Amino acid sequence: MKALATEGLTKRFAGLTAVRGVDLAIEDGECRAIIGPNGAGKTTLFHLLSGVERPTAGRIFLGDEEITREPAYARARKGLGRTFQISSLFGKLTVEENVLLAAQVQGAPFAMHRAAMAYAPVMARVERVLEEGGLAHKRRVPVRFLSHGEQRQLELLLALATEPRVLLLDEPTAGLSEAERKSMTAHLARLRGSTTIVLVSHDIDVAFALADRVSVLHLGEVLLEGTVDVVRQDPRITDIYLGEEVEAQHA
Repeated sequence: MKALATEGLTKRFAGLTAVRGVDLAIEDGECRAIIGPNGAGKTTLFHLLSGVERPTAGRIFLGDEEITREPAYARARKGLGRTFQISSLFGKLTVEENVLLAAQVQGAPFAMHRAAMAYAPVMARVERVLEEGGLAHKRRVPVRFLSHGEQRQLELLLALATEPRVLLLDEPTAGLSEAERKSMTAHLARLRGSTTIVLVSHDIDVAFALADRVSVLHLGEVLLEGTVDVVRQDPRITDIYLGEEVEAQHA
């Protein structure tokens, strides 16, 4: 069964077509990596999938349900989780409070006259997410005191706290040290099979380590799609990334 799919997805900004006719079909439990050089349309595609941007043309399906015109908050309630490349955490709140806010997406709305702790199922989910994510020991720490790597880890936990059917990850290892990068990759590897993951990454090594299948974007279009081995061996991949390096050297 398809967990997430698009048909002819297109986004134009004035005279620029950032995403052009993208068709995706991602299976339940699959980890799909979306890679490509700078300007390929990866982030715009993620904005379309998550509801941050509206498509110019095309359709988006979550399972059997079309969500093309659904706002971002409605998609989250239907089971579409997302992390962002730029941190979106509440720095003055504690780790636990951040996770609690995220967990409410799939829970009953909190009444102002009842304490949050009174909601046992939600609090149990928060506890499980913190324990499994390795941040339980920092539950009372304000987020602004966490390291960059810990903040990226927390962002993943916020997405998981919503119990998503599909998890969209935007550059989850960006800005991490080598040790933090390995830790994040290992954490994501443990999710494979139990959670459908769509991963945008400029880090090809991370993408290839995690993905079941890879979609390569170039100039807003799907240039190539296949297993890791198929994509790794295609000479077009070297060409587009080498072209990016040459442009950077002459910038």
